[in-house]
Amino acid sequence: MRKICLAVSVFAGMFFGCSTDDATDDTLALEDGMKAVLIVSEPLTMDPVAYAFDEHEHLYVVESRGYPDPAEGGTPDTKLGQIAHLSDQNGDGIYDKRTDFVTGLTYPNGILPWKGGVFVTCAPDIYYFKDTTGNGVADIEEVVLTGFFDTKTAQIRMSHPTLGLDGWVYLTGGLNGGKISSPLHPGRDTVAYTSSDGRFHPETYEFETVTGKSQFGITIDPFGRRFGCSNRHPVMHAVMEQHYLNRNPHLLFNETINNVSKVQAEAVVYPISGAAITADYIPSLIGRSHQGTFTAASGTYVFSDDGLGEDHNTNVFICESAQSMVQRQIMTREGPTFSSVIARDGVEFLACKNEWFRPVFVGNGPYPGLYVVDMHRKVIDHPSYVPESMRDELDFESGRDMGRIYRIEREGAVKPNQVQFGDATSLVNLLDSESEWVRSTAFRLLLEKKPRDFDSLLLQVARSSVHASSRVKALWLLADFGGTEEEIISIATGDPTPAVREQAMYFLKNTGPGVEASEVLARMAEDQAPRVRFLAALELGNFADAGATRALAKLAAEDGANPWMRAAVLSGIGNRMSAFLETFREEPNVEPDVKAVIMQEMGVMFGNGADRRAVANLLGNMIDQRSASWSLAAAAGLARGI
Repeated sequence: MRKICLAVSVFAGMFFGCSTDDATDDTLALEDGMKAVLIVSEPLTMDPVAYAFDEHEHLYVVESRGYPDPAEGGTPDTKLGQIAHLSDQNGDGIYDKRTDFVTGLTYPNGILPWKGGVFVTCAPDIYYFKDTTGNGVADIEEVVLTGFFDTKTAQIRMSHPTLGLDGWVYLTGGLNGGKISSPLHPGRDTVAYTSSDGRFHPETYEFETVTGKSQFGITIDPFGRRFGCSNRHPVMHAVMEQHYLNRNPHLLFNETINNVSKVQAEAVVYPISGAAITADYIPSLIGRSHQGTFTAASGTYVFSDDGLGEDHNTNVFICESAQSMVQRQIMTREGPTFSSVIARDGVEFLACKNEWFRPVFVGNGPYPGLYVVDMHRKVIDHPSYVPESMRDELDFESGRDMGRIYRIEREGAVKPNQVQFGDATSLVNLLDSESEWVRSTAFRLLLEKKPRDFDSLLLQVARSSVHASSRVKALWLLADFGGTEEEIISIATGDPTPAVREQAMYFLKNTGPGVEASEVLARMAEDQAPRVRFLAALELGNFADAGATRALAKLAAEDGANPWMRAAVLSGIGNRMSAFLETFREEPNVEPDVKAVIMQEMGVMFGNGADRRAVANLLGNMIDQRSASWSLAAAAGLARGI
């Protein structure tokens, strides 16, 4: 591991970041071949918790200067939260000019550029701010959504507005709830929920809940897969939406989220700071499972280009602010979902000896590399989670006037030329960039502009780009701009990359019921990629024709050992359990263990919701096949269901 240093200067006895060339004390340790570049620090930013670059490479930084909010849900005395607008005056990648873009907020925690302005999450509201005069100060301020609960601590509030391929903005729920409405649309019904992630449309401000219980961090990879985190659960994949399971009330399976990484006591970390964690103050937890594990996982991010090297592409990075480190995990496919492991046992991607280093958010940007937001506090814990008897002994204030953002890059990385995001033609061309930040920015700008008569250029990218991410973005833009459904689906289903073929299921979902869509889904149910088959199974459940039933039965026979695939299949047969059972029993060469587990699930569903005739039919089959291994499993399931 290479040691990269923060230079030491004396100011109130604290470390201040500066050029690694002047380093005199080892505090920050990085992977071999990496270096840290400090792109902004105090006083240009204080208490940063999130950032976003606009298409001009201006840096917007969310500053939660009032943190921590009063313990036990108290009311803040002042509104110290700000949004900083930073610019790089000489083009060297270091930000050197600040404007107070927005002031007077409580605890802002997320930001997303949109149409020349930014959405900012700051419970109970989502704001839209925009500068129309060019002076770097927002003169438009609108509350576009409100009602997100802010009665709990600032650590557990909705955050992380993230643009999805479908053009919706996704949010963490913050382990909190809300009663959501838009002041701009007073006639709409309020959306009430207790604990869930959500999404809103940036044009209409419709709001919906979605699968997920993320605290401070969600990331959507270039293929639309969404991952979240909470304190002791570093990487959680939203595998399926709850509405799929809801369509079969007789199915007892109720999981929608997969822990991709190890969790709780098995979520091992290797800090070098010696920083105390909340568990150290709680007698019942001292020396127990929290030690050496994730306790403050946040800012989870899937890095999706070669800026750190090809071997880092698709890796997931997780901040652990309580222990002054950022972990890198390698993700691999595991059936319809994923699993991940730490990149190197015993060594973190980034770890700091200085316990004031408090990484809370990571992402990408115009320069190749990983951007790390360091809130920089002596104590990062919230007083609400520390025993009241200990609160007076901790300094929750020191560091309120500090904060840094680093860019972690490969040694020898070459400064790229600034990209000019011009007219629609240039934006379509930039979808094919080597940089995921450029591709994503071009995608966003095209969504905003919705140019007409660009189908031919988008089709060219969708068919021939060497980047699967580019092909996917072009397909979604075609779908959004009203491209020909048949052509879009044909391109998606014929793509050589499974992650692109996955998109076909989302496009087919929006075509409405029809025999042709069912037939395409049945073909995709035979795809070599497990996740493609899984998504096909979810959508086939919306079609009642015999072909869809046969395809589901075949999927059950071939993939029924996987619980996620089993749930996808069985979620769609609530109104045709008997027909599915007969079709499934005709499937040849089903492995005995697979047949047993499917029949047990069928027994549960029949006992739970089938009519007497159907139950009698199942019992008859069990008696006829009483020597078969599945018969006893079906009987056990039937008893449980009844």
